[in-house]
Amino acid sequence: MLRSMMAVAAIALGAAGAEAQYSGSMLRAGEVFTGEISNRNAPMEDGIYVDCLNLDTQAGQNYTVTVQAAEFDVFIMSGEGGCEASAGAADFSYERLTIPGDGRRWAIFVQNDVPDDFGRYQLAVSGPGGGSTAVASAGQGAAPASANSHGRGSQTHAAAWAAFQADNYSEALPLMELAAASGDHESQYAVGYMYTFGLGTARNYLQAAEWLRRAAEQGDTNAQTLLVQIAPNISQALFIDHIDRYGPDTSSFAMWAGDVAEYCTLRGPNCTQLRADLRRAEQANNLRAQSESMARIWNLHGGGQSQEQFFAQSRARLECLRRVRQSIQAQNSGQQDWRYVNTC
Repeated sequence: MLRSMMAVAAIALGAAGAEAQYSGSMLRAGEVFTGEISNRNAPMEDGIYVDCLNLDTQAGQNYTVTVQAAEFDVFIMSGEGGCEASAGAADFSYERLTIPGDGRRWAIFVQNDVPDDFGRYQLAVSGPGGGSTAVASAGQGAAPASANSHGRGSQTHAAAWAAFQADNYSEALPLMELAAASGDHESQYAVGYMYTFGLGTARNYLQAAEWLRRAAEQGDTNAQTLLVQIAPNISQALFIDHIDRYGPDTSSFAMWAGDVAEYCTLRGPNCTQLRADLRRAEQANNLRAQSESMARIWNLHGGGQSQEQFFAQSRARLECLRRVRQSIQAQNSGQQDWRYVNTC
């Protein structure tokens, strides 16, 4: 929907006075920023609002900005010159942007994707001197320290951290998982962090929770902090996983419909199939209810007869009434002077 609004965004983002409704905070490599999209942000049109943050870059290496929002749909855009000076969007993404390290200030715009859909968001920034994330706002989990800082000696461990620091997450993840499996709590936290923010892999809160739990049990305070922060996401992921494994609660249609509605709201992957199953079950239940209702009618008005006996008797009565009606009509028209009499 909002791809078609890029031209509007280019004008609206540079409008005079709009910057007063931006948070205008500074993003830094190695930090996570927590913000909120609401109707207090800079308005665009039709319930769309935008926030803006500044990122000062250093020449020589690119930066990666990753967005996460559990409460609503969001996407990010980049613009040259910072929040106050940006003339428009250079790039946009629903997950991650790459910002060139050219020594200039860049604006990072955050925008709701559905009108009047609001909530909190997080921006994770990685780049020169920052690795991935540290504490930036509201107690966000710190970025994993590099291999050099905790002196691990294995080649796998060193290669994992080298790839991580170079933002080569797809290469870092499998190596880091090997290091984490050996019991190193920093590596366990790093793996959990990558699954949390979808770095080098699809975002997976259950995997993140498992690795962060292992690190937290060893006293890793960063893992403990991040676990608390993503607890709502983990709860939602557990619900989706439970429905995928065992199906919805079918003890009543109310419970069944409630589970399917919640599952689809959380964007479970099998939403379409579960809705179709529910519709079929409701239709079958309605047919059973109609059959039971008809059976009660037959028992009440059919003298306890079977369905076939009841219908046969009804047809005979209708035929009797037809003959009486024809006889009355014939007598009234002078065609005959007698009338067919039957109590039917």
